[in-house]
Amino acid sequence: MRSPLSLTVLVFVFACGHPQIALRPQPANGTPLGIAVDSVARITLTRGIGGWGNGADYWFEFSLVGHARYHGGLRSPILGDYEAKIPDSTLTSLRNLLTHPGALRASNGFCYDAFTAVILLVFADSTRSLVTASCGAPEENTRLADALDLIGGHLSWRPMTP
Repeated sequence: MRSPLSLTVLVFVFACGHPQIALRPQPANGTPLGIAVDSVARITLTRGIGGWGNGADYWFEFSLVGHARYHGGLRSPILGDYEAKIPDSTLTSLRNLLTHPGALRASNGFCYDAFTAVILLVFADSTRSLVTASCGAPEENTRLADALDLIGGHLSWRPMTP
């Protein structure tokens, strides 16, 4: 089940604390998003529990200047807030992954009853693009989400200090 209202609510949640959020115009579903090498400031992968409550609730945020953050919520294997430095070789791989032609496609569907995955790109000009990576999203988005999980799983995390 997809709902534009759900996506709007999700965008609002991502925008909390950012009073002047500007979303980039979203092309038609399935359209490749061309991403320039230096245009992305950070990328966030959020995985939600879904309507049945069986999944883990967590997010990874990767800054393309070399810092990462993780938040593990309900049913996550690691609970709490953590930070890590992204090694240069991993940062290069992340940039290549994002800028590979066709690596990400427009997708604005959202499901209530499934383990959800959403990718948020924040660009250098502070505009944002939000795409789904689960529940009928283009396969490229799902592969990117899985790759971001792998990157996050191999970083050396340390608890964030208040």
